Amino acid sequence: MSIVDKRIHMPVVEAFVKYVKPARLDDLLEVSSRVSERKRASFTFSYEIRNEAKELVATGFTRHACWDPSTSKMIPLPDWLKEIMPDADLTPTDR
Repeated sequence: MSIVDKRIHMPVVEAFVKYVKPARLDDLLEVSSRVSERKRASFTFSYEIRNEAKELVATGFTRHACWDPSTSKMIPLPDWLKEIMPDADLTPTDR
């Protein structure tokens, strides 16, 4: 059975953005993301957006829960998901 067929949903349960400086419509932006926190049944992606001059434009995060649609309940992160989330990137988030 493929990972997709295991029917785990990962909805966004919280989102935050902090705008640091303006970006214009034609600006080329670089978006970087990483897993910054991992809990029993949720994980957090942290984001940084920079312009061509490498100036910080915005930061933010999204928190995702692991949810089993068949039971409508939160579940622990499955092992296959933990395996693809490197521990080396996990640091406390600065909010």
